[in-house]
Amino acid sequence: MLLAFAVAPQWTSAEEKEKKSAAGLLPKEGDIALGIDMSPVFSYFGNIFNGNMSNGLDQFGGKIWSKDVNAVIKPNVSIVGKYFVTDNIAARVNIGILYDNQTSRKYARDDEAFAIDPFSEAKVIDAANKVSSGYSLALGAEYRYGEKRLQGVFGASLLYASQNDRRSIAYANKITEINQEPTRTAAFDYGITTNLNTTHTGTPWTRLYLLEDYSNAKDKYFGLQLSAGAEYFFTDYLALGGEVSLAAYQMFGAQRYEVVEGFNQATKTVDVHTDLVSPGNRTFHLGTENIGARFYLMFYF
Repeated sequence: MLLAFAVAPQWTSAEEKEKKSAAGLLPKEGDIALGIDMSPVFSYFGNIFNGNMSNGLDQFGGKIWSKDVNAVIKPNVSIVGKYFVTDNIAARVNIGILYDNQTSRKYARDDEAFAIDPFSEAKVIDAANKVSSGYSLALGAEYRYGEKRLQGVFGASLLYASQNDRRSIAYANKITEINQEPTRTAAFDYGITTNLNTTHTGTPWTRLYLLEDYSNAKDKYFGLQLSAGAEYFFTDYLALGGEVSLAAYQMFGAQRYEVVEGFNQATKTVDVHTDLVSPGNRTFHLGTENIGARFYLMFYF
């Protein structure tokens, strides 16, 4: 009993010292914060040892609600900001901006040169261009718990995102009455699996080629995110943190069109026309993931 009585004041004193030492490090009412995602950095240094440098520092900062060819949604917002309404409550915002313009080129046989000389090795270039653009916004609030260097952080945010992409192809070999099915390669750069000829069975075209693929509007995302994590302040107003989120969001896809061309056997002309190929997809997602910084460094001012 005497031993316990003697030790207790020392333990309490150490805890109070820890709280006092952390008091000058923790954010206060009126402070602002900016954060950057550290996950690409750790991935980069981890890949140094296994020789896989495909995920390099060019991924630093992340991208917004982008979709791969399998329409898998990957939310990853690049800019994180906070404003402290009180010492423990802060408004938070995540902002992402995306503009990506890619042009890929491939060689194709020069049909005109080949018609003159079957042994010709002349080549022409097909060019495929894809432009993706959009933005995302997450607005919410967080509550911080703890008086020491390690603090729990709990938040909720409303999510909104908008994204669109347009693909176009410029073929070097033109369609003519003599060359109704020219040598063309660029369409395969997009992984396009739609058989345009099958889609237009019974039509008078010899073969159809994709010229453009676009939406008449942007895909829209609406949702809610709940998050829980922790931050550790290892120096004045500088913390390393991480969080996991439970997100639920709905995607409303826009109508999609294809512009195609082909040689019309009935009129003996090259026809170009626009087809409505999709009424717009709908996707609902619910799951644990990270929207915004996953493992981050936060600067407070």
